[in-house]
Amino acid sequence: MPSSYLKEIYPSITEEQLLKLEVYFGLLSEWSKVMNLTAIFEKEEVYIKHFYDSILLFKTTDFRNQTVCDIGSGAGFPGMVIALMEPTAAVTLLEPIQKKARFLQAVKEKLGLENVRIIAERAEDFAKTYRSGFSIVSSRAVAHLAILLELSMPLLKDKGLLLAMKGAQGKTELTEAKNALLETNAKAIETNDFTLPKDYGKRTIIKIKKMGPTPAKYPRSFAQIKKKPL
Repeated sequence: MPSSYLKEIYPSITEEQLLKLEVYFGLLSEWSKVMNLTAIFEKEEVYIKHFYDSILLFKTTDFRNQTVCDIGSGAGFPGMVIALMEPTAAVTLLEPIQKKARFLQAVKEKLGLENVRIIAERAEDFAKTYRSGFSIVSSRAVAHLAILLELSMPLLKDKGLLLAMKGAQGKTELTEAKNALLETNAKAIETNDFTLPKDYGKRTIIKIKKMGPTPAKYPRSFAQIKKKPL
């Protein structure tokens, strides 16, 4: 059973949580027939590459009573899974593509997750309203770490944490992001390497702490960020 992998990594997972993940899988499969949510459809692969992968964050971070912003949520990974696994966390999912945001709203309603809100907005625009509003920012496979630092640090409170979920290239990106760390007043404090079951790949979770105020000029417009990353 695919759920056995989740029990291995998170032994305290409840039957209710497993049932909600089963419903989530069903919604993902159904909606993916009409929109591009995931390239993965086989159940075991979804459980490992999406659910298990998201739950890996709990190996690195305590989410109890935290305010979390998930940048570029897509189909809800890892943000929706964080909310499902930790009901005391208040989780904001940032997803600028409207049809994906509608899917996330449908998942929230179907699973009855009162601790989730979905914002269909880009991170650099959202930061104008919610600057320094979160204790944790998460992001999976959204942008190079140098770009992600500029998008995420303005959203974090002082001493808040960015959890950057990366593949095998994570440590290379961290080296390349030295200037971005300096510019955004951030410090990499931890890297955690994991191997997914059944040889489904390697993951690196980079934990970065906000060490002081982010300069007011950041974030720039995305066109500027992309043209000239820090």
